[in-house]
Amino acid sequence: MYMADYPEAVFGKLDKASGDTASFNEIEGGLSDFGISDNDIEYTLSCLESASTERVTLAEFALALNKAFPLQGDPKSADLKALKKGSPNSLICPSLESPSVSSPQRANQLAPLAAPGRGVSSLAPISPAIAPAARVPLGSPTALDSPAAVNNEIDGRSSALALYDDMVDEDAQSVSIDEAIFRLYDLGFEDAAIEKAIFGMGKLPNGLKKQDFVALYPVLRAVSNGNASDIPGSVTMPEVVKLEDTTGTLVFGANRSQKNCYTEGPMDNIEIRGAKYLKDKKKYKPDKAMFELVGFDVFKTENEYRTVLDWDDSVIARARRNAAAVGLPFPRYFIVHFMCPGEPNANVVQYFAEKPFTPTTPADHNYKRLVDNFFETDNDKFRKSRFKLISQCVQGPWLCKKAMGAPALIGKKLETYFNKAPGVIEVTVDVGSSMIARATLSTVGGALTSLILDIGFTIEGKKDDELPERLLGCTRIQHVDLDTVTYTR
Repeated sequence: MYMADYPEAVFGKLDKASGDTASFNEIEGGLSDFGISDNDIEYTLSCLESASTERVTLAEFALALNKAFPLQGDPKSADLKALKKGSPNSLICPSLESPSVSSPQRANQLAPLAAPGRGVSSLAPISPAIAPAARVPLGSPTALDSPAAVNNEIDGRSSALALYDDMVDEDAQSVSIDEAIFRLYDLGFEDAAIEKAIFGMGKLPNGLKKQDFVALYPVLRAVSNGNASDIPGSVTMPEVVKLEDTTGTLVFGANRSQKNCYTEGPMDNIEIRGAKYLKDKKKYKPDKAMFELVGFDVFKTENEYRTVLDWDDSVIARARRNAAAVGLPFPRYFIVHFMCPGEPNANVVQYFAEKPFTPTTPADHNYKRLVDNFFETDNDKFRKSRFKLISQCVQGPWLCKKAMGAPALIGKKLETYFNKAPGVIEVTVDVGSSMIARATLSTVGGALTSLILDIGFTIEGKKDDELPERLLGCTRIQHVDLDTVTYTR
């Protein structure tokens, strides 16, 4: 039996002073008796922080257990007996008897990332086309062995993603094969190109998902460009382009328990100002970010470096070369660069690429005007007064959680520099410029290997026509050990 499939049974087995509710200590002790690891117990307890009182009800316990351990499986599958949002994974509870109903299909890891044939979890990156690969030194790029692999490694996948988003209904996870064929035909693709691309994927019983379309798009494009109406039985594919890895010097993570890595942060951990915030002070949790996290560099330096825009081995430099090599448009980039004092200094750099966006509502147009101004203005005072950082300690000691959580206009607290290039804005924050920040870094940095941190960024809305705020991007940093950083600049 699986722990989170049956929260009622688990809750009933806890040693509680009161039968209807349990204290945090009772839950911690009970989960420990069931053989759950300390890290997973701590994360489960962190999911209970929104509990209405010091004692936790069964409903609150079930929600926390389901949130702590994500579910894998097709909701429409006959084998899936108990669908729960948020969901658990395969933590077997030896102390409980197995019930008669079968358990939901479980992933073998916490917060599974998207992969072909599997749905996207709430903690997965927005684009499942992001594929971690070994970083190749500048000047010796690796040749990829298929156009699908080429497309998966391209940092600017906007064409495929925009086309897919146009094909599917809002919030849909897939599109039927028949519907995909009709839509591609209406868009002007020839029958032979559609046939080679879609049916070359093999059986797709659950329809065409985003990651499937990202994989077949290069074939669709290549056959269409080669007079697909007269192609032989086997297609001659174009010459493979040598591309560079663009995930960065920090590893892109595969699950919540992985150490020393990063992933796209879950949006629902961040709260930003709503449409009527100036009147009702209400915030909301966004369901998407306007930019996609595409890379993360961590490097050490003896000297102070305030920008990565002149660094030929940065994520953005590699991505720009890749886009030029395959003829794809290059999106706008938003970069956040933290300079952390030390011996040597550490530089932590996050790269976000703008996702395709067409404003359709007055709020959309207001957001676009605000973000365009943030990119293009020469008024750094405006940027400093609006650039907001929102951090959350998802897992870690109480002291670290206490030191984080409140939104901060970082440019008003720390020396902040803004570096511009066409279509690029880099926000560089000097963490060593404040005694308080240095002390916080010392507190958090000492425990960094035990922490999971979510960091979100937005442009603060101060007027009605600048609301609701939009989340620019969000990063999850997992158990990072700066002492292991060997990449130097």
